[in-house]
Amino acid sequence: MTKFKRLFQQLRVQMPIFIMMLVFAACFLLALLTGYLTSNALIQRAERDTEALLTQVIRNVEYYLDDMEALGNVLNEHHSVLRMLLNDETIEAGRATYYEDAKSVRSFLTDLSRLRSEIMSITIIGENGSYVGTPWMEYASDNI
Repeated sequence: MTKFKRLFQQLRVQMPIFIMMLVFAACFLLALLTGYLTSNALIQRAERDTEALLTQVIRNVEYYLDDMEALGNVLNEHHSVLRMLLNDETIEAGRATYYEDAKSVRSFLTDLSRLRSEIMSITIIGENGSYVGTPWMEYASDNI
């Protein structure tokens, strides 16, 4: 009987210790698994968000470049701009026409540069050395 009593007392002490160790091991494994799964989920989410952000940035840059190309096309179609660019006379020979075109082009460029806040100045230089542009300092101080 004493043997049985001793065994029972040993089991009474060992069983809670064994159960605590088993619970601790289960909690530890659960914590490791949760950490691993959470880490993977966060990495995948960050990758998806970064990819979406880069796609949006690419779209924005393409839109901006298309817009700038359209602005260039508008300049190419303006009659005074074309006359200034293609005029092979010297400025002195066609002074009246030059100043009339320059005034028209400057007004047109000023209107175009006001359409986009990031455009500080637009300058056009013709084949004959003529040039006309918007005064960039005026707009730089307005946008600061």
